[in-house]
Amino acid sequence: MTRSQSKFSAAFNAAFSSGRYMKATPQINGLSVTSVMLQMFFREQLLAKGTGWFWRLGKSIALVTAWHNLSGLHHSARTPLSQHGGVPDRVRFRYVTQNPQTFQEGEIPLYLDEDRTNPRWFVHPVCGNYFDMAFIVISITNGDVKCINDGVPVIENYGQPGGDVFAVGFAQGISALNVLSVWKRGSIASDPDVPVDGYPKFLVDIAGRGGLSGAPIFRIRQGTIIEPTPTGQTIGFGEKTEFVGLYSGRAADQLPASFRTGESSDLGFVWRADVVLEMLNAGVLDEQPEVGKGVVEMREIWGPREASIA
Repeated sequence: MTRSQSKFSAAFNAAFSSGRYMKATPQINGLSVTSVMLQMFFREQLLAKGTGWFWRLGKSIALVTAWHNLSGLHHSARTPLSQHGGVPDRVRFRYVTQNPQTFQEGEIPLYLDEDRTNPRWFVHPVCGNYFDMAFIVISITNGDVKCINDGVPVIENYGQPGGDVFAVGFAQGISALNVLSVWKRGSIASDPDVPVDGYPKFLVDIAGRGGLSGAPIFRIRQGTIIEPTPTGQTIGFGEKTEFVGLYSGRAADQLPASFRTGESSDLGFVWRADVVLEMLNAGVLDEQPEVGKGVVEMREIWGPREASIA
């Protein structure tokens, strides 16, 4: 017996289509539209999803994300991330324009040539793709977009472990209206001034999931705010949002396969804002990614063993 259509179906569809349950002028956090969902494709095959964000570079816009999103390679092992073994040749992204406010979708080829030997993305001017961050210069012709540096300063004092931070992105590809990012709270888990594995990054304790890689990290301070000055310090009251860095994924994903388990510590990596800024201010075009190129031998800092048991 064929079941008749639910009596609620037509009413729900009509209410959904009319926008009945959205306010006429909804309040949307300005930083929610600086992040964009990325979809990495090889031809028409979707390989992965990630997060990118806008940063204003003069009259151009930088679309910033993790290097592994664009290259399709594990950052240190330099092996393909896709189960199919493919690497992307284009990236699609959805974004919100302002003046006028519209929802748009863009697509960018990731290489400057058909042989995919010349990447379109820029990397750190000194350490290149050894740092898991990159950006593509784009232009928005059908309106302007909100960029992080339009009003949010770069953090100067990262603070101590335990402080709250927020990742604004698309964990597991989840979003509102397929375009607005979600906010995930975490905390600083290592001393930010001390490099992790020799890299200028620190650990955060956050429930990061696939799709969040590349997200910007923010700190929001409320209440009494004390700021250092050349002659002392200033004390104010209010709220201040600061750009902290770029989230590039879970620490467990960087471990050799033999060390991985089914569990996750929820620890993830954040590349420090000052190093991200170095890339944005003086980035250079990347070279063709090569398997195995990301492995670096670190020199031990420990001195000779001198202590002994009495």
